[in-house]
Amino acid sequence: MLDRSRWTIPALLCLLAAAPAIVVALLGETMVMPPAPVYFGVVLAAAGITAGAAFALTLAGGLGIPIGTGLVFGLAAVALAHPAIVPKVPTAGSDAAYMLLACGLCFCVLLTHRATRTFWLTRRPADLLVAVGCVWLGVALVATLVIGPMTLGYYVGHALELAAGTRAG
Repeated sequence: MLDRSRWTIPALLCLLAAAPAIVVALLGETMVMPPAPVYFGVVLAAAGITAGAAFALTLAGGLGIPIGTGLVFGLAAVALAHPAIVPKVPTAGSDAAYMLLACGLCFCVLLTHRATRTFWLTRRPADLLVAVGCVWLGVALVATLVIGPMTLGYYVGHALELAAGTRAG
């Protein structure tokens, strides 16, 4: 006999992972132009949330996070000093964008597979939430690299990136 309680959490989390993909597929190409104060207010709020999370992780996580943060700041300083070394972001829908999408989706599939395999071994819902975050990152990749900027899909993709960071982190 099939144990229904065993499948309840995975089924609900699959719906949670699929909902943003459906929104992006159906409404993704709708043009959206938020006013500048709204756009920059949301960006500022996202940056504040990210900085707060990084600070909390630094307090809880030991030396790995400050070393990684230092490395990122070092690379950012080199990129600011020599902007020519930074590759351009590919135009949405271009061949380079599709190649980057294929590579990124491969990594998302690999991480999702690992997280779901860990879930089936441990039965911890948190492991399945990591898989949901990885699926959201894949949807965000499609929204950014295929649909392009100034669309509802583009903004939903950015929201998914932030939400996935809280799930996978």
